[in-house]
Amino acid sequence: MIENFDKELTQRDWGQNLEIGYINPDYFDPKLSPDVPQMIAVEFVNLEGVHEHLNQVVDLIKGKMDFKALQGLFPVTNMASAPASEPVKMIAKSPARYLEKLDELGPDPFPNSEPKSASASFNLGGPGFTSAPIQVKLPERSSSLSQIANLSSSALYSSYFDEVRSKFLAQITADQKALYDRWIEEYSLKTVEDFTQLSMLAWVNSNPKASIYLDFEAVKRFPESGLAANNLAVHLLKSGNPDRSLPILNFWLKEFPDNSLLLGNAATANYYLGDVEKAFQLAKLTVEQDSLHPNANKILAFVHYQKGEKEPAKKASERSLEGSYDEEVVALLQEIDPEGQVGDAIYKGRKRPFTPQLLEKFRMPEAIQGISDAEDQSDVIEEVLGSIDLTLAAIPRSPSEVTMQQAAQKNIQQVLSGGGIPIMQMLSQHLYFKSLQQYQEAYTREKDRFVTKLKELSDAYAIKAGGISRRYDTEMGKIEGGEDYEGEKKLAELQRLKCQELNLALDSYYKETAPLINQAVVRLELISRDHHSTVAYWAPIWLQSQEAADFPGTQINYLRDMRELLKLYPTELPIDCELFEDEEEEEDFMPGKILVWEDQFCPVKYTVSVVFGKVGVNCNTFSLSGGEFLQGEVEVKLNSDWDTIEEVTVAAGIGVSLDIGMKNVTMASGGLSSKGFLKISKDPKTLEWNFRDADAGLKTEATIGGEIGSLGGEIKVAEVSMGIRSGITADGAYKMGIQEGIKLGVSN
Repeated sequence: MIENFDKELTQRDWGQNLEIGYINPDYFDPKLSPDVPQMIAVEFVNLEGVHEHLNQVVDLIKGKMDFKALQGLFPVTNMASAPASEPVKMIAKSPARYLEKLDELGPDPFPNSEPKSASASFNLGGPGFTSAPIQVKLPERSSSLSQIANLSSSALYSSYFDEVRSKFLAQITADQKALYDRWIEEYSLKTVEDFTQLSMLAWVNSNPKASIYLDFEAVKRFPESGLAANNLAVHLLKSGNPDRSLPILNFWLKEFPDNSLLLGNAATANYYLGDVEKAFQLAKLTVEQDSLHPNANKILAFVHYQKGEKEPAKKASERSLEGSYDEEVVALLQEIDPEGQVGDAIYKGRKRPFTPQLLEKFRMPEAIQGISDAEDQSDVIEEVLGSIDLTLAAIPRSPSEVTMQQAAQKNIQQVLSGGGIPIMQMLSQHLYFKSLQQYQEAYTREKDRFVTKLKELSDAYAIKAGGISRRYDTEMGKIEGGEDYEGEKKLAELQRLKCQELNLALDSYYKETAPLINQAVVRLELISRDHHSTVAYWAPIWLQSQEAADFPGTQINYLRDMRELLKLYPTELPIDCELFEDEEEEEDFMPGKILVWEDQFCPVKYTVSVVFGKVGVNCNTFSLSGGEFLQGEVEVKLNSDWDTIEEVTVAAGIGVSLDIGMKNVTMASGGLSSKGFLKISKDPKTLEWNFRDADAGLKTEATIGGEIGSLGGEIKVAEVSMGIRSGITADGAYKMGIQEGIKLGVSN
C-alpha cells in the first residue's frame, strides 16, 4: 500500500477527514472550574476516498487502542461527581462592535456650524491651453442633411449597407483586403465581441481602414447585432463620414430607442452635420440614460452657452469632465466661471479609483454606549490602538520626501525645457494636489468641529461629576468615623450612594457622546481613506516612481489619522460600588495584532515565454504556468528580503484566452480561468511549513496583457477566491486606469 502514496489525488472529500476517539460524556459541565479538562479528541486526518488503507489503520487503532491513559488525565472519571466548591463565575463578554464604513460622505450634519475657509484654486488646462476667451461657434447646417437616407425597412437597410460597403471596398487595395481577411482567420474571430476587440485595437493603432473593414464584416456576418452596427457607425463618424453613419444609427434607434450608445452617437452625428437642435434633443435623451456621457454633455454645454444659459452650460460641462477630460470643455467652464474650481469636476470622477487592502479592511470600533458595556468595549478600543501601534512600528519607512521632491523637480525641468509632460501624468499631478487640498480642508474642518462638541460634553460631565463628589464629600466630612459603628455604616452608605450617582452621570455622558463620536468618526475615516487611496493610485503615475510615491507611507498616514481619533474616545470605567480595592498593576503587554499592509502596488505581472509555458514575476512572487484549455500554475512567494520562501500555491483547472496580434512579435491578450488551488505557507515564528493549516479552494480570475517577442506584461482585472480557511475574497486592478487611457486616447 505504501507505493500508492504518490498517486495523483483524484478526489477531495473535504469535511470527511475527522474521526473522534474519545469525548468526555459530561462535556462542558457548567459547574466545573475552567482548569478542569472537559474534552479529549483523538483526530485522524485523511482524505476519504483517496487513501483507503489509512481508513483501515484508523479502524485498527479505534478497535485495539486503550484510551484509559487519556481518560486518566481527568481528576475524576465521573465528571458529574466532581467537587463544585467555589465555582468560577464565567461572565460572557459583549461582542465587539465596529463601525460600518461609508461610501459617500452625504449631507453635512452641521451645515450652519461655521463657514468654509477660503482655499486656493487648482485650475487645470492642458498642453497648449490658453486662458483666452473661447469662441463657441456651432457647426453650419450641412447640405447633406437633406440627402440622409430614411431606412424604414430591413430591406432598405440591407441595400444601404451593401451600397456603403461597396464604396468603402473600392477605396482599399486587394492586398489590404487579403491582409484583413487573413487576420480574421488567424485570430479565429467567431463572435461580435471578437470583431469588436480587434476593430478597436486597429483603431487605436491608427489603422482606420482595417477597423472599418472588420466592422463591415461583423455586420455582414451578424446582421441582427446592434453592437456591430453601432461600432461601424462610430468609426464611420470618427473618420469624417457622419452622413453615412447617421442612417445606420437612426435605423437601430427605432428598435432600441433608450440605448445611450446609439443616442449619444446619433447626437454627435447630427451636431457635426449642423442639425444642432436635433443633436440637442438627442443629447438630453442620452444623459437621461447616462448622466456622465462625455459627448452628450459637451453638446448640451455648448448649445446652452450659445443660447446664453450659463448655469445649465456649467453643469453640463462639469458632468462632461467627470466622464472624460476635454480641453475645449475646460476652456468653456473657465469662461463661464473664471473663479470656479474646474479641478473639482475632474477630481470628482477620479478620486479613490482603488483602495489598498489595509484601508479597505480596517474597521474603527464603536464608541462606548453606556457603563454596561464600558469594560468590554474599552478593551476593543485598546486592542485596535495596540494593533495600529504594532503595525506602524512594523511598516518600513522610506525617504519619500526627498525622492518625491526629486521626481517633482524632474517634471518641472521637463516642462521648462519645452518638452511638456504626458496628459495622463499632468492629470495625475492635478489629482494628487486636489486630493491633498480637499483632505486638508475637509478633515481639519470636520475634526475641529467634532473635538469642539466633544469637549463641550466632556466639560459638562466634569462639572456634573465634580458637583456630585463635592456634595457627598461635604456630607461625609460631617461624620466622624473610627470606633463609632453607626458613623462607619453611614459613611459606607454615603460612599455607595456617591458611587452610584457618579456611575449614572458617566452612563448619561456615554449616551450623549456615543452618537456624536460614531457619526464623526465614520465621516473622518472616509475623508482620510478617500485621500490616501487617491494618492496611492495617482502618485506613481505622476512621479513615474514607486519609491517616490511611497505606497507604504500612504498606509502609515491613514493609520496615524485613525490613532489620533481613537485617542479621543472616552474610556473611563464605572466604579465598583461594592468593592473599593486598589487596582492591580496591569501587565506590560501590547494588545492587538499587526495588521496586514502592502509594501508595493503591483498591478502588473511581467512574463517571459518559454518552451513549456510562461515564467512570471509580480513584486516578490514568481510563477510558472502553462496549458491552453487545461491550465496549470505553480506560484512561489518570497519574503520582503527575497531570501526565503513564504508561500507556495499549486493550481489547476480550465481557462480560455483571446490573443490579438502576431505571436512572438506583438500581441495583446485576455484570459478567463477557473482553477482549484492548494496553498501552503510557513509559520512566521518557527519558519516551518504549516501543512495542517493549508488552504484549498477555487479561484476565478480575468486578465489582460500584451507581449513583445517573448516578453510580456499581464494585469489581473478581477479575481474571486473561495477558500476553506480564507473564505471568499476578491482582488484585482480597478478598470479605472484602462477606461481613463481609452477616454484620453480616443474621443467619444
